[in-house]
Amino acid sequence: MKNVIKKYISLIGFVIAALSLSISAYYEYYSNNELKMLGDLAVMFWGATFIIGMELKNKKPKNWLIYLTIGLFFTTILFYLFS
Repeated sequence: MKNVIKKYISLIGFVIAALSLSISAYYEYYSNNELKMLGDLAVMFWGATFIIGMELKNKKPKNWLIYLTIGLFFTTILFYLFS
């Protein structure tokens, strides 16, 4: 199970981000309801999963980079939600 997650984390992040961006775009342009926050969070999620996925594919992944990416992702979400 761990190897499957390592292998497909970037793809899973892309699919979730694409669905979230599609929902955000649909509601923004067709329903005049802005869900800009969902689109922004999707882009951040996509970037975080891409960085983590690329690092996990290395032979010697740098754990500090993975933890830093996760920490920055959640910190950015908190700042974004409370601003």
